[in-house]
Amino acid sequence: QPDHPLAHYELGRALALLGGKARASDRFGHAARLDAALAPMALRRLQEILNADPECLVAWMSSAEILESRGQPVQAAERLAEAIARAPNDAASLLGRLETLSRAHPDEAPILALFADAALRLGQHDHAAEAYGSLAARDLEGAAASLPGLDAILSANPRHAGARVMRARARLRLSQSDPALADLKEAARLAPRRIPEILEELAPFVDERSTWVEGTLLQADLLNTAGRPSEAEALLAERVASVSSRPARLQMRLRLARCASERQDDAAAREHLADAATLATDRNDFLGRVHELHLAAIRRRLAVTRGRLERGKVTPADLEAAASACLDLGQVDEAQRLIETHANALGSDEVLRRLRAAVTLARGDFPRAADLLRPLGATPLLAFGALRAGNYPLAIETLEALAARDADPRTRALLTRTYRDMVATDLLGGSRRLVAETVPAFGEGVTA
Repeated sequence: QPDHPLAHYELGRALALLGGKARASDRFGHAARLDAALAPMALRRLQEILNADPECLVAWMSSAEILESRGQPVQAAERLAEAIARAPNDAASLLGRLETLSRAHPDEAPILALFADAALRLGQHDHAAEAYGSLAARDLEGAAASLPGLDAILSANPRHAGARVMRARARLRLSQSDPALADLKEAARLAPRRIPEILEELAPFVDERSTWVEGTLLQADLLNTAGRPSEAEALLAERVASVSSRPARLQMRLRLARCASERQDDAAAREHLADAATLATDRNDFLGRVHELHLAAIRRRLAVTRGRLERGKVTPADLEAAASACLDLGQVDEAQRLIETHANALGSDEVLRRLRAAVTLARGDFPRAADLLRPLGATPLLAFGALRAGNYPLAIETLEALAARDADPRTRALLTRTYRDMVATDLLGGSRRLVAETVPAFGEGVTA
């Protein structure tokens, strides 16, 4: 009778006495599967084995299996969690079994918490963050219980964007609004590809709290970064009239002006800026905020492009936009790295020359920049490079071509001044007028 439960149980006892703990554990587990009435006796024998050998993997697994079959999944999970702590050599397989148990009993929060803690202990931060996030989504108690684990993940790995999103989820449910927004901002900076996920976390709370200005502003910024400016504009337009705080309305108006500008509605942009100017108590502060908004728009465009680069969905226009944004932000080395790394993908020698010339101009090598630009024909950039390099014949040739193409009085005035400077240089010989230059810089080395 190969399936006689008592025979398997007695065989397990005999194997245990002979020191075959793993085989004995297997027999006890099999006996309990065949006859549920033997489960309490089998569990007692398995505990004896574990007392003698805490690293006996089969004994832990058999105990958990019997407990689960008896409708005690939480106790089964506790056995597996204890096994992970006591048998580190087999921790990976035990963690997999604990994860399976957690998915089989999704309504049991304690099992999820045990799995999250075990994954954290083993350094599997991705699994731990996901589990803590699921725990936080259940209720306030789960949100509070998940915070210490998420803090531990971020203490060990501050750049873990997923853990930041999950910690923000817990904090939002616990009404810890400011630190939650800080986590979401940092997660968006670390991993732009996660912005849709971040918006899913934030949007329900912004919808629920119509007067939550900080959340509204962050959602609008993230929508813009995600390439959804119309949704950002609609959100801000809906909320701006009901906001009582002047600084908050100022921020909303500035963002609305940016949205209008990006969809090329200059009249609406001017209207929003005019309203913003009435809200600003300090004109210098207002102009500084406009400047910050301009920089934020450049950084947002760069973040969008970098997100496409991460996904491998890049076009020549994306690369050109990313390099130009880096130059606007004063990140010359990063611009050059992008250009040289993806030179083949730009697809056009003209674009490559223009971008390399822009980097060269930013480094102050004007003669080299003029050489790069000259094959592309007359452009204002070539005229600038030639003038700064002191190459008056090339500057005059370029300005004459530009003046013939477009009767701009400023081009004509610059051409006249260039003629005068060239004559003065020839007359003065080696003597040159001393010219000084001041280049204001803001923020991250951004030139004015």
